[in-house]
Amino acid sequence: MRTGLSFAFFAFCAACLSAAAQAEGPSSRTPGPADPLPGAEIPSVPAEPDASDCAEAALRDGIPSLAFVEATNALAAAESPGDVRRAFTLAAAALERAAPPETLLAWLDAFADGPSGKKDARHPSPASRLFPPAAWFRARALSSLGRHAEAAALLAPLRAALPAEDDLAGPVLRDLAFALLSDGRPAEAAAALEPVAAGDASATLDLARLLLSTGEPARAEAVHAHALADRGVAVVIAA
Repeated sequence: MRTGLSFAFFAFCAACLSAAAQAEGPSSRTPGPADPLPGAEIPSVPAEPDASDCAEAALRDGIPSLAFVEATNALAAAESPGDVRRAFTLAAAALERAAPPETLLAWLDAFADGPSGKKDARHPSPASRLFPPAAWFRARALSSLGRHAEAAALLAPLRAALPAEDDLAGPVLRDLAFALLSDGRPAEAAAALEPVAAGDASATLDLARLLLSTGEPARAEAVHAHALADRGVAVVIAA
């Protein structure tokens, strides 16, 4: 008898709960996107990755073709001069790795009217001498084609115009020295490197090699010894 009563009691409770649930309706029982649980965090949609960051990552991973696509997308959307310069530099670096120098030169020529192919007074044209990455990559392409005198003619005024703290100052200087040396002007190459060699270990070694190539071993040894002394290495130069 007790079992029958218990079953009847549970059946009655179940019927009551079912009736209450139907009266509430599904919206009052199930929280949705517009009705989160109290204190629950609403997940945020991740932001789109920056195209320049993607290009940089692709270059590091050795995929210049993908880097070029991402960088040109970033260049098309760039607004500030800094964004234009970064995207342009990444695109040119990717193209330099993925294509022959003639292709890089043709791409640079396509920017004669501005970063996006249209007149734009906000930024200097990447094809102009006022845009350092364009002049630098043009000179590198010319050197790759054996046109070292033309490369040096581009790099010398660019190096003079760049402030010492500019990211391109060091690379431009080394490429200028290489162009001058390859053009048969080692003394000029050494003269270009000498003012900065004291504070740049890589430039110091380049200068020492250049001095050796110009038949000045004593000066080359002195430059090398000075660089080692700056690093705390004692050097005795024989008379």
